[in-house]
Amino acid sequence: MWLAPLALVIASLALTACTTFTAPFESGPAEGEPPPSGAYVVAVTHLRYHESAADAFSRHADVLQKLARESRGNVVTSFRGDLTGRDRWTMSVWLDEASMGEFVASPEHIAAIREIVPTAEVVRTVQYRLDAAEYPPNWDDSLDILEEWGIDR
Repeated sequence: MWLAPLALVIASLALTACTTFTAPFESGPAEGEPPPSGAYVVAVTHLRYHESAADAFSRHADVLQKLARESRGNVVTSFRGDLTGRDRWTMSVWLDEASMGEFVASPEHIAAIREIVPTAEVVRTVQYRLDAAEYPPNWDDSLDILEEWGIDR
């Protein structure tokens, strides 16, 4: 009888200790295919959307995740979220800045920015180059770079 409540307490403590989830990389470069410049372009973002924008965020996130994965020059994408809050992070790896720029300038991305960013509590971005020999990028290192070099919008 007392095991069920104990199991709930243990599960609750486990969830409290681990408050973020990270989606694994969904694709990657073709085996042995180095990027043209010898380095990848990595884009990392942190967004804390306003609670009033939760529905809009979910709607746009689904569209943009699919669009990023299917975009020319996208090598890989990963997403991270705070289970207890509204913080979300993205990391995408691109063959070049032009390919990344096409995604950023897409009508879908522009629509998301126009609807979510004006009320967002945090919007921070950074781009950096990753040598092909260092692929794949590491979330912890990328978050450190975002913290140190990121630009607040």
